[in-house]
Amino acid sequence: MTIARWISVPCPVRARNTCSGDIDTGPTNSAPNPTTRSNDSRTGQKDSHLMFRRSLTNCAIDTTDLVQIGPALRQSIPSLQVSRDCDKNTGIPVLVKERDAQLRLARITLHFLLLACLAVATQRPAHAETFHRIVSLNVCADQYLLALADPSQIAALTIFAQDRSISFLADKAGAFMTVPSAAEAIIKLDPDLIIGSRFRDTDTKAMLRRLGYKVVEIKRANSAPEMIEQTRRVGKLLGKPERARELIGEIEKAASAPPLRGDAPSALVYQRRGYVSGSKSIISHVMRYAGLRNEAEKLGRSSISRISLEELAVARPDFLILDTEALGKGDIGSEVLHHPVLDRLFRKEQVIRMPSSLTVCGGPSFPAAVDFLRHAVSRIRTKGG
Repeated sequence: MTIARWISVPCPVRARNTCSGDIDTGPTNSAPNPTTRSNDSRTGQKDSHLMFRRSLTNCAIDTTDLVQIGPALRQSIPSLQVSRDCDKNTGIPVLVKERDAQLRLARITLHFLLLACLAVATQRPAHAETFHRIVSLNVCADQYLLALADPSQIAALTIFAQDRSISFLADKAGAFMTVPSAAEAIIKLDPDLIIGSRFRDTDTKAMLRRLGYKVVEIKRANSAPEMIEQTRRVGKLLGKPERARELIGEIEKAASAPPLRGDAPSALVYQRRGYVSGSKSIISHVMRYAGLRNEAEKLGRSSISRISLEELAVARPDFLILDTEALGKGDIGSEVLHHPVLDRLFRKEQVIRMPSSLTVCGGPSFPAAVDFLRHAVSRIRTKGG
């Protein structure tokens, strides 16, 4: 008569793959990599090898010896069956079925090896996870990587990282590989961390997560407090808290600069096709710290929106801020920036030409953006007497 029994073996370490705050690692119960599933229906060495490899890669210890447990037990006990299923309530991932006289030997062997693994793991000091092949999916993530990470940590940046019209650190980005935001292109780089925006490249991020890659999302940081918090979290993620503190110090210094003398002048950021930057935008916060009032707030515009030339004429702010890149394009969208009515409404010294790369993202470019506007306004006031 055949006796069948089931033995449960606890996982060495539970996976720890979560972040808090504005960094979101996404679903932790992503499906396993379909490319690693065995097509062999037989319960052979390949299946047990894959099961143990997967259970170890999901744990926070590096013990490659245990990858060989399944095959070793099968060679000595052919009737042993190993399952890849996990109990959703208890988190116990391994079920070992033994038959006949080999029951005691298999139980002792497997428990001994796993307990040895636990003993080694508990003796190791806890260290933060370190990433060495980071890929960016977002131009703002590009800026954080270029500002905080070691060059050796960066596997690839976005195709926009070297575009001076939107990337503040474009010159520095020239030394790195760029990659399109397509899953098949990113997989070829074998990254250990992918950083993207919370609201972009949704399908690409979902595919990468399904394939088992670690994807972290950063949200848009518009205000100085948001930039400080996000810089701190990204610095911790990259293992560079000291560099993050240096950048935070620069942000705090820019945000605490004394106001300009006299009443704060009004200004409006006028963009292609007649759009203006609202009161909640990054550049609106930059204007405030530079000693300017965003006229868009008076117009009731909290986000980017369009105004007519007539509305602009009625508002008539003290300064008009124009994007230097848009001014040079000469296309249909930028025609409004060269409209003759602007020359009648604003004197030459009232127009501030500002690179948009300073305010596309927050964080690394923020101190330079505040400094640029403060100097521009001071220079204009000095000329005006």
